[in-house]
Amino acid sequence: MRRPKSHEGNATMRKSTLIGVGISVSIAVLAASVAISAQDKYTVEVPNGLALSEFRGYEDWPVIAISENGGKIAAWAIP
Repeated sequence: MRRPKSHEGNATMRKSTLIGVGISVSIAVLAASVAISAQDKYTVEVPNGLALSEFRGYEDWPVIAISENGGKIAAWAIP
């Protein structure tokens, strides 16, 4: 025995709603993780080494040279 069409529509609507809620929650979690990681940018530190906080403003250093060695590329910059 088949269900009446009204029940089929409700099941489809519930599935669409669950998919929409799932996508919304995923986007919210992604946005929150990006916001948290952006706050921790200058707290990153290499064990027994330098911290990014010692190089604040490095993003604005101009690139003066680019080199390639064995398929790896390096950019040289000055503060």
